[in-house]
Amino acid sequence: MRQFLRSPTGATGSRATIAALALVLGLSTILSSAPATAGGFRGHGFGFGHGFGHGYGQAWRGEGRRHDDGYHAPRWPQRHVQERWRPPPRVYVDGPVYDDDYVVERPRRVRPRRHVIRHESAPPPRHVAPKIVRAEPKAKPERRMRRVKQRPTPTPPKVAAVYASIAPGEVLCEIRGDVPIATVERIARGYGLKRESFQRVALTQSTLYRYSIRKGQAVSAVVARLRADKRIASAQPNMQFRLQDEGAKALAGAQYAISKLQLSEVHRVAKGDGVTVAVLDSGVDQTHPELAGSLTASVNALKSTAAPEAHGTGVASVIAAHTNLVGVAPAAKILAVRAFSGAHGDGATGTTADIVRAIEIAVGANARIVNMSFAGPADPLLARVIEAANARGVIFVAAGGNAGPDAAPAYPAADPNVIAVTATDAADALFPSANRGDYIGVAAPGVDVLVATPGAGYGLSSGTSVAAAHVSGLVALMLQEDSKLTPAEARRMLADNARDLGPAGRDAQFGAGLIDPERTLQAAIRAGGKQEAASAAPAKIAGASD
Repeated sequence: MRQFLRSPTGATGSRATIAALALVLGLSTILSSAPATAGGFRGHGFGFGHGFGHGYGQAWRGEGRRHDDGYHAPRWPQRHVQERWRPPPRVYVDGPVYDDDYVVERPRRVRPRRHVIRHESAPPPRHVAPKIVRAEPKAKPERRMRRVKQRPTPTPPKVAAVYASIAPGEVLCEIRGDVPIATVERIARGYGLKRESFQRVALTQSTLYRYSIRKGQAVSAVVARLRADKRIASAQPNMQFRLQDEGAKALAGAQYAISKLQLSEVHRVAKGDGVTVAVLDSGVDQTHPELAGSLTASVNALKSTAAPEAHGTGVASVIAAHTNLVGVAPAAKILAVRAFSGAHGDGATGTTADIVRAIEIAVGANARIVNMSFAGPADPLLARVIEAANARGVIFVAAGGNAGPDAAPAYPAADPNVIAVTATDAADALFPSANRGDYIGVAAPGVDVLVATPGAGYGLSSGTSVAAAHVSGLVALMLQEDSKLTPAEARRMLADNARDLGPAGRDAQFGAGLIDPERTLQAAIRAGGKQEAASAAPAKIAGASD
């Protein structure tokens, strides 16, 4: 260097050399003092030799190379390096977690982690409940309804046409007794009616007229017009009633009712002496051996010449048979009143006018019991007649009906002044065709009952008709022991002493239960004895001391 400085060179060359050296020295100083962030070389010496040589040597060996190229790690001490930001790893948990610029909301099932690295600038974690999103059920596509051809509504089975039957083209008019006969004729002509018959009804203190209607007029329309007339007490169709039995069958068994009702023991006490039972039916065969001497009279309310039918003869034999058969009241008297006829060809039928006339005959003959083994619709006129006779002490017993369990109540059995009777068999089971209802009072044998038939014959009969006949015979025994027995007392004694059948207590099938003649007769005897004792006791004179 010294020789270089002392070399004989021109002034121009020497000055150029000096300037170049100064330039190199200045650059070395600048480079040594530059910050590391500028990306320059970093030395540790001062002056030309140390600053340039040391700093340049490090850079040449690669020790001062930039470290942000992604794959060369810096070699200088960490205290001289500024930490750069590192993004936190994305972690998915079962809830929302804050990440860099978004929140992960879709829950995922991940492996549990011990810690989570978060950036310093990230907001603090929040404990937010997981967001549960339930998918709505997919709406089911509407099913296409197949058009089905509608079937015609089945016609309900006929439930005994008797309950809605009326005599065709006939009406009944009840007119007060103070209306002159000329006025009655003008009323009939005014409504286009033809008088067929009339009868005086003492029980209702009125006159009953039966009219036929001209063709072209409906019965309901004529009745409505007649009811609006103030001169007419009442107007209604001429109702039809039918006998309630299944017909006589061939003889096939013994008379089980004797043991069922314990008639042998009961007849030791009473047999119905001095009691008259009116049988409103289809006539009774007076020549039958079972009824010899039992009939007081046989009255034909229809003025018919037809021979008696089986139904009436069978009912009368259940009450008073005394030869080969054993009736419930073998010593009772039978008043046979014919009010039914089989002229229509569909079984014996009777109308309101016929039955009212028959009741008038029975009451006029001092019959205490009226057996009505028939059924039909509700009849206002018949109800008033029964009520009037009931007030005179006449006891009415009627068949409960054979129209089946779904049938409407049968009348006159459903009348509150009548004792309604249903039928049972030898095993105390209910007769399948029997009506049901709250109006049923008691039950009696009525299935395959051995009865008398016209022409000195015998057969088996089933139905509530023969069941009603058993109760009429029992009432005759009660009246023998207590002649002052009222209809209400008779009804109460029968129910209180009946043997319960079916559900506990009174029910719509058996009523109070199966009749018990022995217990019922004892109750009547006690009641009759009290009355006799009361009547035999001397009357107490007012003011007299004991």
